[in-house]
Amino acid sequence: MTLETLIGKQGELALYKLSIQGADSEDHLLFVGMDESGEHLSQDQIQRLFQLPATLEAESAVSEKQCNEAYQTRKTEILSAVEARYAQFFELEMNKLDNWADDKRKGLKSNLKELDDQLRELKRQIRQASSLPEKLALQRKARKIETKREEAWRDYDLQAREIETRKDQLLDTVEEKLSTDVSDEMLFQLSWEVI
Repeated sequence: MTLETLIGKQGELALYKLSIQGADSEDHLLFVGMDESGEHLSQDQIQRLFQLPATLEAESAVSEKQCNEAYQTRKTEILSAVEARYAQFFELEMNKLDNWADDKRKGLKSNLKELDDQLRELKRQIRQASSLPEKLALQRKARKIETKREEAWRDYDLQAREIETRKDQLLDTVEEKLSTDVSDEMLFQLSWEVI
């Protein structure tokens, strides 16, 4: 819709300030406007109306109800977009955390498997050893690997707890972002006519 379609028409427009306060704070300036038949003006049309030369005439009664209904629609759209952005952030961060956790688990499991394989091989060598001193030396080596294996299991448990802690922190962050305080205020409202 161009401004030419508004020639000979009149209507109303208003500017609202929508403030969203939470973990992130943001302000939106929302123009709403309509002609006398109730047809909504596009944002481009409203901006272009402000570029036209204007004259101030006597104050007239402006219907706050129509502008407010249009504003509520725009407000709902903005709040839905903000919520969608938070949902996308949550999904992205949770995927990163899950991938990081999977990599950690795979690395730790690989280390555990390697130690288990070394232990199996040493136990086989112990059974096949012919002398007692050789069996004792291999047994000491096996004990060192078992100690490493126990440390690896403790590390695995510690990493699993760290992963859960990070997930909890992410949930807290997203919950904080979602607990927002929304306020709005009409900055001005006016009647217009394009001649």
